[in-house]
Order: sequence, then C-alpha cells, then structure tokens
Amino acid sequence: MSQIWFERILRWRKKAQRFLQGRYARFDELNRTLLLTSVVLALINIFTGYLWVRLLILITVAYVYYRFFSKHIHPRLNENQWFILRKQRLMQKVHAFRKRHMTQKEYRYFKCPKCQQSLRAPKGRGTIKVTCSNCQNQFIKKV
Repeated sequence: MSQIWFERILRWRKKAQRFLQGRYARFDELNRTLLLTSVVLALINIFTGYLWVRLLILITVAYVYYRFFSKHIHPRLNENQWFILRKQRLMQKVHAFRKRHMTQKEYRYFKCPKCQQSLRAPKGRGTIKVTCSNCQNQFIKKV
C-alpha cells in the first residue's frame, strides 16, 4: 500500500518538474516581498473589509504567480535586479536618516555652499571655520 502512494508521489513530482522546465520558477526577493505585502494586506483586510484591499491582494498574488510560472526568464531576472537595486538605495537612505536622527543632539548638520556636500560639526563650539572634505572650500559656520 505504501509503495503505491510512493510511486504516485514520484509520478506527480516528475510531472511537476516537466511542467516547470523552462520557466522562471524562483521564489526571489521580489516574489517574497510581493507575497509578504499580500499577507499584510490580508491582515489589514480582516479589520477593514474594503473591496479595493481585496482587489489589491488578488492582483499582487496573481502577479507573483505570473512571475513564478513565466517562461520569460531574463525579464524576470531584470525585474528582480531592478527591485533589489531600488530596495538597497531606499535602505541606505533610511539608514542615513536614522543615523542622522540619532546624532541630532550631538552634531549640527549643514551643506557646503560650493559643492552641497553634507557636513557635520559638534554642537556647542560657537563659530568655527569649516573645511569641506570634498572640495576643500573653507567657510565660517555657527554651530
């Protein structure tokens, strides 16, 4: 009896492998993010019950399936690379904002008038002469 079930499972697995040959079939960063977004939207939908939230969930999950079963592998790879690049840029900006916010009490932030390089100086020093690390421009700044 167990042998029959095992053979059925093996046959089903071979059929699935044949079906997925030549398809993207990857659970990449973009697919994970889209699926996580749909789960969060589903949780929101439990409390709100809006039709447009359900529609957004359906569209998101459908796009995940489309990407997963797509035979156009290179465009899917390019989409994922584009997403990863944008995500990294966003995370760098968030990290810089958090770092600046955490040191806001200790440092004064300002820009170089010549090259717009972001600079910082310790607070409470009075009027100081600042040299830009980028363009070597010197200017007076009150901190």
